[in-house]
Amino acid sequence: MTDQQPPGPLTLVEGEPVAIRFVKWDGSQHWTYDGAYLGRDEHGHWVAVPVGAPIARPGRSFDNEHYSVVCVPLQSGHVLTTNADPHKVRHYVDITTVPLWSRVDGTATVSMVDLDLDVVERRNGRIYVDDEDEFADHQVEFAYPPELVTSAEAEARRVLVLVETQAEPFATVAEGWLDRPIPGRSAP
Repeated sequence: MTDQQPPGPLTLVEGEPVAIRFVKWDGSQHWTYDGAYLGRDEHGHWVAVPVGAPIARPGRSFDNEHYSVVCVPLQSGHVLTTNADPHKVRHYVDITTVPLWSRVDGTATVSMVDLDLDVVERRNGRIYVDDEDEFADHQVEFAYPPELVTSAEAEARRVLVLVETQAEPFATVAEGWLDRPIPGRSAP
């Protein structure tokens, strides 16, 4: 269905591999990991990241310990990761540039610039904006344009309010996607 696809000519199929690629403003690699496409709703495209999936950035790597789903919004500058219980973080929202979809060597790939700020909801109920110090440092180091600083701060505030008020997909929708099996695999 055409309404199930990212903008442009890219067609996604449930269960197909998706490469998730974050870079920094200077183009250097940041977090990279792979998942499986689950589908789309009004909040964006959902990708499953199974237990054991390698997650890496320069200088650090680990295998995903808890099943998670990633929501890539259609137009917003953020990426939501929702972790299955018992992970201590329920929702982790990276503030980013608007994600872009493409095919790289035949693999559906979504890429975006990580803008340091993160909105975090811990399972104990604590909700906060993280890495404000890193954001301040990178404004100087990477020479963020003033409009980028303004838009990233506004997006972090907007997402913080959505998480605090439990607007969807933060109330129940994200967990609903956690419950969906990856097509072609057993349930998480």
